[in-house]
Amino acid sequence: MTRAEIEARLGPEADSSELTEDGTTVRYYFDRGYHPPAHDNPLWWPLAAAGWEAMNLGSLGTRSYWERQCQRALLELRYDPAGQLVGAGAQLSDLGWLNRGTQEICDRIRSHLRPATLDIKSKQ
Repeated sequence: MTRAEIEARLGPEADSSELTEDGTTVRYYFDRGYHPPAHDNPLWWPLAAAGWEAMNLGSLGTRSYWERQCQRALLELRYDPAGQLVGAGAQLSDLGWLNRGTQEICDRIRSHLRPATLDIKSKQ
């Protein structure tokens, strides 16, 4: 695919890009999507929702902030000088500097992310 075709789908605004003599690397950050674990009894759902909202309110919104950050992933696209896609990769954002409690929250969230759909098999 060409860069123009990809930007028609993703948009021209990237979070960052890097120009080299081999081409251009463009980076996009996106939300991988959280798929909550199934609860056994639907009667508990309203209570669980109220509990999560109370924790978020008690933490002044930091709980929701970190839940969003733990879902973020990085899409990196590499183009040759002619603007043809030559490589792509996706990975979760690096949050290695988190404290222990926040890291446990993040690990729980990341265990329930939607599966990646990027096919990164080389097609040369």
